[in-house]
Amino acid sequence: MNEVVESCTSTNDLARQAAEKGAPHGTWISAREQTAGRGRHGRSWLSEKGGLYLSVVLIPPSGFSNLQWIPLAVAVGAARALQDLRIQIKWPNDLWISGRKLGGILCEGSSGAKRWVVAGIGINCENSPTADLVSRPAEKLNCSPDSIREKVRDGILDQVNELFQTGPGSTQSAFERLSVIRPGQSITWIEPKSQHQTSGTWVRLLETAELEVQTSGKTLRLSNEEIISVRAN
Repeated sequence: MNEVVESCTSTNDLARQAAEKGAPHGTWISAREQTAGRGRHGRSWLSEKGGLYLSVVLIPPSGFSNLQWIPLAVAVGAARALQDLRIQIKWPNDLWISGRKLGGILCEGSSGAKRWVVAGIGINCENSPTADLVSRPAEKLNCSPDSIREKVRDGILDQVNELFQTGPGSTQSAFERLSVIRPGQSITWIEPKSQHQTSGTWVRLLETAELEVQTSGKTLRLSNEEIISVRAN
């Protein structure tokens, strides 16, 4: 594979097909546009020409059990690759710049005996979704997708390979440095199934890649929730 196609439904779809056929670790596919791009929780991802749409096949080594860290490692790798632009991460794997969303990451994996993960990333480069198409303001890089594709791909693979080889320690440290959210900040999150919104205080990022928060005198762990606002105290 390892190519740029003009158009496809989703680069994750093509990478998944490759993984199912035994594609090796690091295999990638990119598209200039997606006709059915998707994000977390089944949302559509607007994927017009002018954005970077890239998916990478990741093969965890035998015995590796920290799969929950892979999406965070992908986010850290992409942010580090673009570190001169001061990219930040909103847990678990949204890329932010200047207080606005720049891109998102969707990881999908196998459930069979042969384990693999497909990590898809979308970054606004030459354009960004208009206000009537997204619930929150978005930002763009004002550069060509071709100019950052290789850098982002290599950054993702470098960070994921480090995760596979040494565990989540360095990924956690890097994530905390790059995080939009800081200890003590107030956040509001939404539960995907019920759509119920709750506010509380961010405490820390746990070794399980979950967020520990406090709300109404209780300590909770967030694992699949979506943070919809961050406020400085």
